[in-house]
Amino acid sequence: MEGNIMVHRMVFLVLILFVRMAFSDLPNIWINEIHYDDAGTDLDEFVEVVAPEAFSELSSITLTFYNGTDGKEYASSTLDAFADGETVSGFKLYYLEKSGIQNGAPDGLSLDYNGSVIQFLSYEGDFIATEGPANGLLSVDIGVSESDATLEGQSLQLQGNGARYNHFSWFGPLTATKGTPNEEQALPVRLSFFQAIGEARDIRLIWRTESEIDLLGFILDRRINGGEWQRRASYLTHSELSGQGSSSSPRQYEFIDDRVEQELIYEYRLSTCDVNGSATSPYLAAASMSKETAAVNHFSLQQNYPNPFNPLTTITFELPQEEFVDLTVFNAFGQFQQLLFQGMMKQGIYKVAWDGSAYPAGIYFFELRSALQVLVRKGLLVK
Repeated sequence: MEGNIMVHRMVFLVLILFVRMAFSDLPNIWINEIHYDDAGTDLDEFVEVVAPEAFSELSSITLTFYNGTDGKEYASSTLDAFADGETVSGFKLYYLEKSGIQNGAPDGLSLDYNGSVIQFLSYEGDFIATEGPANGLLSVDIGVSESDATLEGQSLQLQGNGARYNHFSWFGPLTATKGTPNEEQALPVRLSFFQAIGEARDIRLIWRTESEIDLLGFILDRRINGGEWQRRASYLTHSELSGQGSSSSPRQYEFIDDRVEQELIYEYRLSTCDVNGSATSPYLAAASMSKETAAVNHFSLQQNYPNPFNPLTTITFELPQEEFVDLTVFNAFGQFQQLLFQGMMKQGIYKVAWDGSAYPAGIYFFELRSALQVLVRKGLLVK
């Protein structure tokens, strides 16, 4: 008898270990926002999902919609069918516009990775799924709901600070933020730009965070002429790479790389590290040194080179005096795409690289703006 009990205990412990291992292998992906009911005709219904920026197995993630009355699924879609939203702090937002999301009570939806359930959420109550990936599981009621009194353009959404689903809480209905971070939601580090600027004797790396959460600091790697990546500096060895911990205030960082030579292309990748030791997907920048020249006496923006380009091009500009400048990328419709640099610069010649790999092919405009002048150059990204 005791032997049978021991065997059962061992089997039970092995089962617990297996379940824990299975769950630990699931990607850090979660449902972030949903709209399913309002006072009108339920316009613009959607579900938003957050995934790590580096996660590429989009077809392996499935969102399944469930009817809570009978526990059966009535629709599903893989993440590769979602529209792309913003990328923030190493995370990417995806959203699925879908009419006919059922209104409860209750109804729900599951998120799974190759059949292993990551989440099974419901609204207006809970229920047990009777088929599909969540078959046999009890849903988790998110605790907020919409109704025929909900204003059009509102949604249910997560708020709070963090980097995982359980760091946030559900609120709503609130103004919908489809494809962008929710109004009161902050992901670990929100970086507004990261650039490498080639100067006469060194390369200056500049980046700015709009907010930080539990940030220990930054890790900087570089490679030369497409070679192997090597560690250049980190918050452990260079105090200027230390983070603020948690802050909602913008902060600009700077690192001078003086171990550089002429005629070489230097690429940099910047990663963040939080108090739990988790690192984000790296941000990339590239530059080469500017050659020694005679004193600059005019404000100018040279044609980007190469042009056409795919995907990297370099923008060179000259400043005759110390001044505050912005270097910005716009698309052919004049829509803002990326802030390449913003800050006070000394007199000199500067080179800033732009990586267009995340943007569609087409015409782009590079705008250099100071307090008194604006210069624009046109570039062509081909793919």
